[in-house]
Amino acid sequence: MRLLPVLLLASILLHADEKPKPPLELVAPAPPSSTWRDQDLTKADPDELRAEAKSLAYEDSLPAEAVQLQHWAVVAKPERGHYSLACFYALAANPDAAFYWLQYCGMEGEGADPEWALEDPDLESIRSDARWKPMHDYLTACAAWWEKNGAPRTVVTLPQGYAKGTAISALVGLHGLGSMPDDFAGGDDYQQLADRLGAAVIGASGTRCLGKRVFCWSEDPDRDLAREGKADLEGVEVARRIHERWIAEVFRCDPYPERAQAARRLRERALADGPARALDLDGRGLHATREDDVPHHVRHRR
Repeated sequence: MRLLPVLLLASILLHADEKPKPPLELVAPAPPSSTWRDQDLTKADPDELRAEAKSLAYEDSLPAEAVQLQHWAVVAKPERGHYSLACFYALAANPDAAFYWLQYCGMEGEGADPEWALEDPDLESIRSDARWKPMHDYLTACAAWWEKNGAPRTVVTLPQGYAKGTAISALVGLHGLGSMPDDFAGGDDYQQLADRLGAAVIGASGTRCLGKRVFCWSEDPDRDLAREGKADLEGVEVARRIHERWIAEVFRCDPYPERAQAARRLRERALADGPARALDLDGRGLHATREDDVPHHVRHRR
């Protein structure tokens, strides 16, 4: 009989690490047409498709067409875009497809923030559906599982010809809500940026892991700053020696005091470390870069 409590505790610990099981039996939506306005979507750039899909959904109020483009963007680049696809289906009054892709986000897709899902206006039409509560409970369980079992990621792009062991400036990108470090490093665009600046470009994942590839920040200034500092160390390890010479901090106006506090602390640290110049960045932190600007920390929030 004395073994019972021990066995019960072991069972609880075992189940705590089990992946959440999807609550709904859903059929995958039929693929939309791959032809849009005489364009073959299977041959289009997935990043351009995602950008156009957002424009169609939010600026032109054409969610059905947004679904079409987003679907083929996900087919071409399946590691992301499932949550947006669920949103576009909800806006297009297709709740079955919206729930399918929301459920897919939990463990198979890039992940979803259950707190934001409660507020997201895109999902307003399905929150009154009887399936919403079990779905939200599932997303909450998935987020908890990923936060416990997911690992932070740091992506480093070095300028071509970089000699290992040489001190080099670094631009560290801290991504927005529900995004990933690849949004600030990796790929041809950021290789060109690293080459032009002669600096390492580092993408640091947020403090909390929400899914396979998606992260967010905890909104706890100390915890977020600790992660940002660790990303620097990871970058140093990857590049052998990456030192920051100039850092500044840029952030969008935000009504949340926790975020503003974190931003102020980053700025204070930047100024304490030496001369800083602001880099005029657009949403991707890339295209508005000028030749005479210097690397710096970037903090963008949505």
